[in-house]
Amino acid sequence: MTAPPGDASTTALSPYLSLRQAVRPAIITYTVLAAEQERAGALVAEAEQLLEATRKLLEAVGLVHLLSPRPGEEMAGNDRGDRQATLLAAYADAGLQWAKVVGSSIALADELLAQARWDDVLRLAEFLDNAGETAVAESLRTRANEAIRGDFYARINSIHDRMTQEETAAAIDTLRSLPREFPERKLEIALRLRPLGTSVKNVTRPDRQARNSIDSAMSTLPDSADYYLAVVSDIFYSLIK
Repeated sequence: MTAPPGDASTTALSPYLSLRQAVRPAIITYTVLAAEQERAGALVAEAEQLLEATRKLLEAVGLVHLLSPRPGEEMAGNDRGDRQATLLAAYADAGLQWAKVVGSSIALADELLAQARWDDVLRLAEFLDNAGETAVAESLRTRANEAIRGDFYARINSIHDRMTQEETAAAIDTLRSLPREFPERKLEIALRLRPLGTSVKNVTRPDRQARNSIDSAMSTLPDSADYYLAVVSDIFYSLIK
């Protein structure tokens, strides 16, 4: 059996997990609870379970710290055997509690995904990744990114050539907010510039010069999609003021 690390304040659970890393999932949890003060439900329940698991983890880690000898020193006293047994039990308990923290983090992430709080899931994944839980973090990150892409596809696929002013503004904001890593991002923008341009012309009644610019945007190639999206956006917002 591997002995507990000597410097328990920084590596009480494993060679890669420090106390600061151990409590990071609780940071997200307090953020969630602060936003959910007026509501009850599964999200709050999962957040409270994660906080309770973190509290028990810190108790076990604290006991490890108190019982551990300094690096290079042996455990002193006549009760050395009992103290070592207690230390090993506390170390094992800390490991189990960390497993509960990770499990509670996954459950919390499930509820956050259900509420479309993808940024919180990505932050939680980053904390777990920094703590060495790379497989769990990658799974959460993949699920969040898939949900983000699905939401964007649903929004961009709803763009059509007879949108209202409010729908046109929402379409422009959606296209402008597409992440750089979005699959075929420029192509997707270029494909939507045609129905978007038609809606802009219908809503704003632009002059000849603006209309020519919009027509150019509607026939643009993907490489120029960002430029012409900005052109259409500027025309739209300047004319609806």
